Amino acid sequence: MDRNTRLRRVVIVCEQFTRNLAYYRAGWSGDGFKQSGDFWITVNGNFLDICILEWCKLLGDKKGKHDWRKIYPDHKQFKQEMFTELKINQTKIDQIAGSIRHLRNKFVAHLDSDEIMTIPKLDLAKETVEFYHFKVVKECEGTTVLQGRITDLKAYYDVSYKQAESFYS
Repeated sequence: MDRNTRLRRVVIVCEQFTRNLAYYRAGWSGDGFKQSGDFWITVNGNFLDICILEWCKLLGDKKGKHDWRKIYPDHKQFKQEMFTELKINQTKIDQIAGSIRHLRNKFVAHLDSDEIMTIPKLDLAKETVEFYHFKVVKECEGTTVLQGRITDLKAYYDVSYKQAESFYS
């Protein structure tokens, strides 16, 4: 697969993560889940599952074809830019990556012996995907590589959230 195709596919996975996170979050309010019944519980849970899987493809699986380390081999530079932009450090990344991979490994990909599923706060996960997406979009500026793809992930999240809210209401 050539680099342009790979970059386009990274953007698609970023879009999938973002849309599913927005759809998942839109189902919740301060009082709990907005709907009842197996259908809505299953749908909402599936949004979370896909969100977790997509994040791992992008930032949590060194062997994955779309993992940032395969796209940006200068690991030090990528991480330093991300740390500076997001005002975080390696410890923060390790914490979120560990909690997301744990959820993926123990509940999404397999149902292991853990009885309680802890869903991590996904704010930092969202920010890391937005950063990665921004890097790819910036690299593709002035080309047609991302034609028809989302180039503003934050706005896309907001649109997706509002769309899902209308269904949950």
